[in-house]
Amino acid sequence: MSLAIQRLDWQEQEQAATRVSNSLEHHRVAAVNQCLRLQYGPLTLDAGPNYSDVLMGRAEENHIAVLNDEASRQHAQILYRRCQFLLHDLSTNGTYVKKEALQPFLVRRDSIVLDGKGILSLGVLPDESANEIVQFELIQD
Repeated sequence: MSLAIQRLDWQEQEQAATRVSNSLEHHRVAAVNQCLRLQYGPLTLDAGPNYSDVLMGRAEENHIAVLNDEASRQHAQILYRRCQFLLHDLSTNGTYVKKEALQPFLVRRDSIVLDGKGILSLGVLPDESANEIVQFELIQD
């Protein structure tokens, strides 16, 4: 049994319609120098390809340990995956995210991409005057 395959060109193309990239090309794109700067009071941390993931919560062993009874001991993580920063919530009460001109929204036991700049509040609605917020800003060179 043989199978005949035919190609019908319905538009003129100078190059192939589909090009498969290799992993080296992907890593070259991923090498863009970027980090997510996190600030909690006087503490400043950078997350990114050259840094470990950032853990946040009420427990002292977290990278960012908040003084908030509504936060879980292991509340959330900032992960760098596939050239983007993810907020991954692990908590019962969720994490509120407020980006620039948007209203705060809740992320609970889910992940979202963090870009631009804004604030994170673990377990409670963010209040601009509150001390228990984590500011974030994507920095690209």
